[in-house]
Amino acid sequence: MDDLISSDLSDFCLPLRGAVDTPLFAADSTLVTAKGYHAGSQMFLDSDLALAGVRPRPTAEEVQEAKRLLIDNVLADFLLGGLTRPEIMAALDGEAVPAVTHAVGLTMLPFMREMINGPTPGWILSKPAAGRGPPSW
Repeated sequence: MDDLISSDLSDFCLPLRGAVDTPLFAADSTLVTAKGYHAGSQMFLDSDLALAGVRPRPTAEEVQEAKRLLIDNVLADFLLGGLTRPEIMAALDGEAVPAVTHAVGLTMLPFMREMINGPTPGWILSKPAAGRGPPSW
């Protein structure tokens, strides 16, 4: 007699690729925010986080506000590529700042990985010297 661990459970269980505790985008670009099983991604979301809706086509102002929140509130306090806070903030004015672009990609990838069919970039995180990082809070 087969035991439960070695049995094929596909007749009894939904296909489950993983469980997460943070909303994510499914491969079809659906933002998964509802707690529980999501058939399209075959993921189980265990989160009570309440998010405001996201438009399928956000306005330019909404995109700028999202960039500001991410860059100003999170990334600008790190010495990205040895840049100062004002140099990092220049990315909000449309200036090309590669260190900020890479940091945004690194930050967003875990939430959007399902939308990418194929390999994704790898990152090496380093700092210019010991004890260098965000200021103490």
